[in-house]
Amino acid sequence: MKIGWKLWEKYYPAFFGVLTGFMVWWLFKARAIPEKIYDMMANGINIGGIIVGFLATTIALIYSLQNNFIITQLKKMGHFETFLSHFQDTVRWCMVLAGLGAVSFFLDFKDVNLAAYNRIFLALWVCVFITAGLCAYRFIRVLCILLHSEAGEK
Repeated sequence: MKIGWKLWEKYYPAFFGVLTGFMVWWLFKARAIPEKIYDMMANGINIGGIIVGFLATTIALIYSLQNNFIITQLKKMGHFETFLSHFQDTVRWCMVLAGLGAVSFFLDFKDVNLAAYNRIFLALWVCVFITAGLCAYRFIRVLCILLHSEAGEK
């Protein structure tokens, strides 16, 4: 049972990202994509960059506290690698989100001949947005659990 939960914990952000991306692709099959969505895509650069900056600061603090109670407990319990894996997943997905935001600047969303490609790009962007957001949530949730456990120990 533990293996199933570990797999779920690792892959649920991507699962919901793909599911949501597919739903968006299907939803806009017969509908026009609202123009305000394109502004949101371009803001993916800001969203991804802010989250990566926050995480870089967090990981720098964590590495500076190598002898901290949290880090030693994580290493003793064998969860430090999982913690770092969650961090790396979040950074990767947020970088991809920022990259897709940059790509969206160069696409012509008003060209009717490209509607099918625009729908695919929108679905891909939503997939990455949801996955990055859930990865960030997972990392922050684990960080809060660790901080609460340290506060309880003192």
